[in-house]
Amino acid sequence: MKRKGILIMVAAVLLLSAGCGSEGEEVDVSEVISDSIVTKIPMKYSHVFLIRGSGGYVMVDAATEGSLPEIESALTGLGISPDEIGLIILTHGHKDHYGGLKAVKELTGAEVLCHENAPSYIRKAESEPVVAQNFLGRLLNRLPELPSPAVEPDIVIRNETDLAPWGVPGRIISTPGHSIGSVSILLETGEALVGDTVRGESGKISLGMFYEEEEQLWKDIAAVTAAEPKVVYFSHGGIIRGEELAAFLENRTVRQGL
Repeated sequence: MKRKGILIMVAAVLLLSAGCGSEGEEVDVSEVISDSIVTKIPMKYSHVFLIRGSGGYVMVDAATEGSLPEIESALTGLGISPDEIGLIILTHGHKDHYGGLKAVKELTGAEVLCHENAPSYIRKAESEPVVAQNFLGRLLNRLPELPSPAVEPDIVIRNETDLAPWGVPGRIISTPGHSIGSVSILLETGEALVGDTVRGESGKISLGMFYEEEEQLWKDIAAVTAAEPKVVYFSHGGIIRGEELAAFLENRTVRQGL
């Protein structure tokens, strides 16, 4: 029992370190895209994003439970009223992404959209499987789960989904390598929001320590790069140029002789 307590304490310290890790030098999006419609709201663990549409905003993810004051403050600073947000897209059903969803939904009155593989978890305040790929990940998985109120999604998608009904020039695609309910967002402005498909912390691109299926992850990355994004936004980490993600994929292909 004592050993278990020590392991949990060590894991907690490591988790805090991971959450506060450096994102490295971010790309200045304005230097790459003159008509960017994405705004990043930096959060401690998992970032939140706003996509500007022709008639309002789409929010991507809602961070952890208790994040509402930070999100409200960010909206105020941007001059955005909560009722201007008409849709919240959940990139996947892990609690660091949907823990704050119930509170944000109540604040904004927005509909919640997610992939069909996520509702069975989030409506029960559970998490999609968090599959650790290394020792640190397994250690972190021994921590108590984050608190996350249950949420009933309004819109459930299966296939590629056009965002035009919400005034946004872009589409949602399924990218189930990280988790079976994961999606990515590809915008016609050349911007891609990839959730946890890839991480970009400390100036290094990686698959991270949690994912369900590695081969599927590489297929997901290939699907994103096929859209030739100019910039890519990570939920954990910074913002990179699209060619950096393409090079990450290409380097893997060369190493594997594929």
